[in-house]
Amino acid sequence: MIAMNDKEVERKKILGALGKRITLKTCYKGGTHCGGEIIKAHSISSKRILRAIAENGYLMTPVADPTGSYIRYTMQKQGINKTSVFTGMCGLHDKVFEPIDNSPYGEGDTKQEYLFAYRIAAREYYTKAVQLNAYQLAGRLVSGEEKPVPGFDHEKFVGHEDFFDWMSLLSDVTASSLDMMEDIRLYLNKNYDNHAYHRVSTQVLKFDLSNIAVASGFLLEVGFDGEEINDIRAERMSYTRPIYLTIFPQGNKTFVLVSYLTRNKRLLAPFVEKLGLLSKDEQKVVVSNLIACHCENTFFKPTYYESLASKTKQRFVSLFGKAVQSEATRIIEDNSLNIFE
Repeated sequence: MIAMNDKEVERKKILGALGKRITLKTCYKGGTHCGGEIIKAHSISSKRILRAIAENGYLMTPVADPTGSYIRYTMQKQGINKTSVFTGMCGLHDKVFEPIDNSPYGEGDTKQEYLFAYRIAAREYYTKAVQLNAYQLAGRLVSGEEKPVPGFDHEKFVGHEDFFDWMSLLSDVTASSLDMMEDIRLYLNKNYDNHAYHRVSTQVLKFDLSNIAVASGFLLEVGFDGEEINDIRAERMSYTRPIYLTIFPQGNKTFVLVSYLTRNKRLLAPFVEKLGLLSKDEQKVVVSNLIACHCENTFFKPTYYESLASKTKQRFVSLFGKAVQSEATRIIEDNSLNIFE
């Protein structure tokens, strides 16, 4: 049997080795009926946000380095042309994001807030689809249905029934998650077409300027008072209530948009509203923890990140790695973490 920690390391290695070999081109807006040419789209506006925090064309982001029996994360520079890019929209439908790419955010603009959440949902859908294809390919490689590919330790797992069963389980769980994301895709597309932008609800927080950009969706298990929001156990998860977190600098402020599908208001509104009532310092701690625990699509201006206190940087990277290995379940894992110093 493969130990749980070892499994998580191998899962990351599989996604690293095979994910890049998966050619997935799809359009979140048009679906299978879209005939447009798929482009390399940014999940965070390159023109208005990423270029504003880049230095000499580079940003800082957490990068995984699976080594031995654990996964180590380090902060590394990444070129802006490769940052947050995915082939999940066609050139025509990517134009739906022009209101947030070409114009400053206007607080309370429901269309812009809808589009920020919509873009995150598109990236999360694409990422999940790539994962599914990678797991399925790994299963075929181990079973001998596919020829070995560079970067995948074929000899280590060939004929390994436990590994094959694990890949089958991951494929089934991921396919189920993708089905739930497809329901969200239909919901978002329908309401966008009907101009029903109120179908996404958003709480806006404002901090002093910090050169950070985030665009990620995630599932919270519990709220501030321990109330269940999502039961993420694979055998019981039949419906998801994601939160979409968008963070960007504008003017002399950092805007934090905490969005969710309005149909999930009963369980998510209490969490979002309580977050809005916290003091500014408390909000910064909560949001810092949400980023570290749930947001891989996170970028810093290099000099801003370097200016953070050494302990803050250590805590952020440590918590980021811990969370990726599914060890973080609380809203606040580190009550001293604040990356908005």
